[in-house]
Amino acid sequence: MKVDTLFILNSFTAKLNLIFKLGIIALLLSTKLQAQDLGFIVEEANKVYESKNFAAAAEKYAEALKADSSNINTRYKLAFSLNYLGRGLEALPHLQTVTESATSQAIKVSCFGLMGNIYDQTGFPGKAIPNYLSGIRIDSTDYSLHYGLGLAYFRDKRFVKAEESALNSIKLNPKHAPSVRLYALVTFHQNKRAPAFLALCNFLWMEPLGQFAIEALNNMQSIIKGGVLKTGTATKPPGNEKTIMLNKAITGAVTKVGAQNLRDKSTLFREQLKAIFNSVGEATNQTDEAYFRDLSNLYYKLSQINHLSTFAYYISQSTDKNSAAWVAAHTAEVKELKKWRESGE
Repeated sequence: MKVDTLFILNSFTAKLNLIFKLGIIALLLSTKLQAQDLGFIVEEANKVYESKNFAAAAEKYAEALKADSSNINTRYKLAFSLNYLGRGLEALPHLQTVTESATSQAIKVSCFGLMGNIYDQTGFPGKAIPNYLSGIRIDSTDYSLHYGLGLAYFRDKRFVKAEESALNSIKLNPKHAPSVRLYALVTFHQNKRAPAFLALCNFLWMEPLGQFAIEALNNMQSIIKGGVLKTGTATKPPGNEKTIMLNKAITGAVTKVGAQNLRDKSTLFREQLKAIFNSVGEATNQTDEAYFRDLSNLYYKLSQINHLSTFAYYISQSTDKNSAAWVAAHTAEVKELKKWRESGE
């Protein structure tokens, strides 16, 4: 009886060992197959992502993430796919996870930037600001983060901070037209009309056509006519004597031109520009903010040369058919104007 019992036990143990070994082999085969399947899914997701089929990409990345929730790159691509689909709020938890787990600083910066943008675009600029700041702490040379931060401050009605961020972006990328436009808007909201006017001119030099160009010209006309920018809250009066003096310089220049009783629209605009550029240029000194000072010097020089007429036509072409026709018929003059600007003379 003891022998039989021992035999049965030994046989049972042997079977268990065999089952266990077979199970391990099956598990290894299954894991290998799952890894192959997962790799295929991610590969397919990457292909449709590159083809900008973000709906298919989001579906495949989500499927891959269910199989391996620890894959940071998959979660990162899923978040960006969702954002492209207009589902930014769904992307936020994924982006937050990536910022906490990713080792790549570039990926973290990208995620913080996208989170800032999503919060800002969905009406939460206050939540956007700390995300942009987190990105800037990692990479302070990324002008797009400073620009995004400036937009968030602007929408949060923190105009002084918005101006600071816009200037940081411009210093890193002087040819970034949206940052120049932002600087113009936030200075105008502070009733700092001279910096706003010159920045609007600079923006129009970069982008003379389109809806933002029309907006810029309307704001310039508002400054010329002495109006204030319409906002949700009252615009504060200028905060220091220098700003008051510069505002008066514009008012005085426009008044002098008005006394000439010029009726031709193009001539009037050119003479207004010339008078403002001269008056502001003479009122600017070395203590003023560097970007404004550079603009003031540039446009003061422009007011002294023949290119001013070309410039006036060029920046007003989006709202004036005669200016648009003139620009089209005088490509050589426009080319010379751009050459002068690029030369930095």
